[in-house]
Amino acid sequence: MAFNIKCPRSLAYSPSGEFLAIGCKSVGFPALELWDVSCTDDFSVVSGKIFHKKYGDVLCIEWTVSELNTLKKIRKHHLPITIIRFSPNMRYLAAGDAEGNIVVYNWSMCTPYLFVKSRRKLSVVFDWHPWTGVDLAISEDVPASIVLLHVPSKRIVAYYQQNNKKFSINSISFSKVTGELLVSTSVR
Repeated sequence: MAFNIKCPRSLAYSPSGEFLAIGCKSVGFPALELWDVSCTDDFSVVSGKIFHKKYGDVLCIEWTVSELNTLKKIRKHHLPITIIRFSPNMRYLAAGDAEGNIVVYNWSMCTPYLFVKSRRKLSVVFDWHPWTGVDLAISEDVPASIVLLHVPSKRIVAYYQQNNKKFSINSISFSKVTGELLVSTSVR
């Protein structure tokens, strides 16, 4: 399949695979489009949202519902948001920005619960443990490090750092079946 999209910056399939959400541009403004890809004969935009120019680009997308309605706007980040992850039990939402700062929100009330300020201003990746739903693994790329944060108590329960600065962490993801943490690394 081929799509004609202006300035695509992010995309994510719906959990069912029937829809594709694309962060792009529309008439120069940031836009979020919902494409129906369930029928292989005809792909079409079924819904869309154009944002005011000051919001920049749509850099990450996380699926929770199949509609593109703005529920609430919360402005706690001053830099572009580069990663968003909902906890498996939908208790928390974590959002990270371009300098590695993370805000964890209490999702039911849409209020900030915890701020994790990056000291090194490096990009971060993170994922929620699929079984507990309250443990957030946070990784900085160089030097490669991983912190396991127990969000309700706001305490670090485990920490690992690679001493060799030649290794960097690209991404992390928990296995939903085994609960194991998969870490993707590269040599600089």
